[in-house]
Amino acid sequence: PVIEVDSREVNFGECKSPKTMKVTISNTGKSKMLIRKIQNDMPNVFTTKLSSEMVKPGGKVVLDVTFVPSECKMSAISHHITIISNDPANSRVIVNLNADK
Repeated sequence: PVIEVDSREVNFGECKSPKTMKVTISNTGKSKMLIRKIQNDMPNVFTTKLSSEMVKPGGKVVLDVTFVPSECKMSAISHHITIISNDPANSRVIVNLNADK
């Protein structure tokens, strides 16, 4: 398995209302890829939903990341999530998440 993501940074814009952005995760390898975990230390601010944990060779899955703006009344927010897979060369991929005040 070889993991690829279409974006390493997601900007949600101004903190006004909940907003969902999509991150596409691809497997460019020759064997099945397992997404073991989406590590997120701020689940009350950013929620994640993965369309499937298994990605066939040449396949893609979608990770929905939803920003809940109640947490950014005072300042902008910068955070990241880590996608953990069974890619032997790159098992952890970081995606930065940003929201403006």
